[in-house]
This record gives sequence, structure tokens and C-alpha cells, in this order.
Amino acid sequence: MFGCECFCWNRDSQYRPLEPQPFSLPAPIPEWPRGMPFYFAFLARSRECQFDYQNLGQGFATGQINLGEIVVLKITQFERIWSCNQLHGKTTGVTFYKPVGIPDGFFSLGHYCQPNDQALRGYVLVAQDAAASRLKVGSVHDSPLGDSPALIRPLSYTLMWNTDSHYDGCGYFWLPNPPAGYKAMGFVVTDNPNQPALEEYSPSPDEEPNIACLKNLDSTLHAMPNLKQIHALIKHYGATVFFHPDDIYMPSSVPWFFKNGALVYQNGKLDGKPIDSRGSNLPSGGKNDGEFWIDLPDDDDERPILKVGT
Repeated sequence: MFGCECFCWNRDSQYRPLEPQPFSLPAPIPEWPRGMPFYFAFLARSRECQFDYQNLGQGFATGQINLGEIVVLKITQFERIWSCNQLHGKTTGVTFYKPVGIPDGFFSLGHYCQPNDQALRGYVLVAQDAAASRLKVGSVHDSPLGDSPALIRPLSYTLMWNTDSHYDGCGYFWLPNPPAGYKAMGFVVTDNPNQPALEEYSPSPDEEPNIACLKNLDSTLHAMPNLKQIHALIKHYGATVFFHPDDIYMPSSVPWFFKNGALVYQNGKLDGKPIDSRGSNLPSGGKNDGEFWIDLPDDDDERPILKVGT
């Protein structure tokens, strides 16, 4: 992470990099329709969870996603920790941030960094133990009780790298040291040599020794939009196409185009073959070798229909 570039900084304030301005959308995000509650049926023998797909959307656009053992939340508000001037060979510096405004019960998984010449539009995920949140808001186990908790405080921190301590404005990069069976999800940055607070950061269970990632263990798809919410998204963000009143050529879907007479031709053969509405009989292979192409039929009745569209 830190071996390929060198940081350059200066004590003189006139050389300190300008902080990027926060990014904002041109208009606020609208309120989306809320989803209906889920209805679950748990089968003891098969251990399968069945649910009504019509009730999707309960967790859509709430800002949180339940991954089964943890609930994650996106944070877009930051507090500057440390900035560096130009990287050697680069024209801009970078700034490191920590998330702020974290709700009670959620804990940071790491800090954020971005170049200074871009608008501040990044985000980080903070996490909450789903089981612990049902018992006590804000609780993170200090030691596993029964089943291992999804989040746990680090034991300490290891200093991975820091700038020259003889200069002001130093940066210190820390890796949390988790208990056995857990994995740190990111680095923590400070502007002083003191270790970060243990309460601010929580590693997650480690299922693969050399892989650090979040795994979704919740198959209910509660954060996916339902049909009503999809229609609301299309209505708000979907493009509106206007046609000239004298235009006779209308758009059509791909399945309609295939089903109503489009043919696939092969080089060296005169007759084309009908195309399945799903396109399942089209040639595959991942590249265009010029051997096949799609065209309109020669039939005088079908050809005009395809040209005009729906």
C-alpha cells in the first residue's frame, strides 16, 4: 500500500494542499415508496427460508443493508485527519479522513483517502452487530459469549508506516490487531504517534486467513426494490423520448424484434434462420468474426412490420 510512492510535505503553510470541496447532487433524492413487511415461513427439516417476493422493498433506500450477522451503513461525512503535498512524480496530493456522524451502535471499519483534485464524494461503511443490536443498542462484545459475535474490538494496533517525525503534520498508519478468528477490514490513520482508541474500530469474523471481505449471509433480499419502488425509480430517473408526429419508425424491444421475423444469417449461406425470442440460438464466443449477422426478412409482409416497430 505504501511501498510504491513517497510522500512529500512541507512545514510552510503556503504549501499545504487545498482540501477538496464536498460533492452535492443538483437536487435532493426523493422519498421512495415504503415496502410492505416480510412474511417468513421457516421449514425445520429443510432449513430453508421462504418468503413472498411481492413484499420485497422493506429495506430499500433506508441507508442500511442487513448482511445477516451485521448491518452496514454508508457514511459520507468526514473529518480531515492528515494531508500530504504532492506525491513524487504526481501533480496533486492526497487527504485522509475519518467518518463522522456515526449512529449509536455502529463502528468504523477503516478510514478513507482520496486525491485533493477531486470533489469529496467518497464513502465508507460502518457496521453494527445485528444480534447485539437486538439486545442492546451500541453494544460490541469485548469477548465472545457462546457464538462468536460478528464484531469485536481490536486488541491493539500495529504501526505500519509513518512520515518523518522531525516534520510537523505527520501521518501514522495503523493496522488493528484483532483476536483470533477475526480480520481487520481496513487501516486507521492518525496525525500523532498515539494508538487510536479501541472503541472506534471493530474487525469482523475471519473465515479465510488471507481474505478480508464482507459476506452477505441474509438471503431475504430485503434491500432490493419491489415493483412499486421500481416504477417510482423509472418515473423519476427514466429518460423521456419524444418522437416527431410524422415519424413512422417506432422503437421495439429485442424479444419483439426477434419474435416478429428477424433472421440470423451465416456467411456462405443464402437463407437466414429465425431467432428465438430469447436469442438462445444466436452464435456465441465473445468476439465478432464477421461470420454471422442479423437482418430483416425478405418477406413483403414481415419486413415492413419489423421496420416500423411497435
